Amino acid sequence: MRRRCYVTRNIDDVIRRLFNLRGEKRRIDCADNLACAPYMKAGLGRDFKTVINDMHYCRELRNQYAHCQWYGTSQDGFAFVNLEEVSKLNTAILPLETHRRPVDAALLQQQETFFKYVQKYFWHITGEYQTRVNGQHRHVWLRPAVVAQPPRHR
Repeated sequence: MRRRCYVTRNIDDVIRRLFNLRGEKRRIDCADNLACAPYMKAGLGRDFKTVINDMHYCRELRNQYAHCQWYGTSQDGFAFVNLEEVSKLNTAILPLETHRRPVDAALLQQQETFFKYVQKYFWHITGEYQTRVNGQHRHVWLRPAVVAQPPRHR
């Protein structure tokens, strides 16, 4: 059985377009370009743009940890240095410890909660789109309570 994409009607094309690209930003931008107009037409444009913006924020949160050096001492607590960020400085990089960003379990939990919120919000608007455009029965993903964007680090 061939599966269809609800927005473009061609799941093969969507998978090829999204995963033939390298990098999360390009994929999110590609999804935005493919689906924005249909979501706007369905009256879900604001929700779609909110989800896309929140996905970019999740990407930024993730990327700050992707290429980092971790530190943990009983005196200073848990921290990291974002090596991508540091590499762009015009000043001396060493010692690395001077660029530490504190992070704790509470902040990581707050960030994870936001990631799950964005996922559920995306599922909600996808279901809402299917309901509005394809006349499907009411979907199961209720609109989640809004979760504010957490700080990147403390």
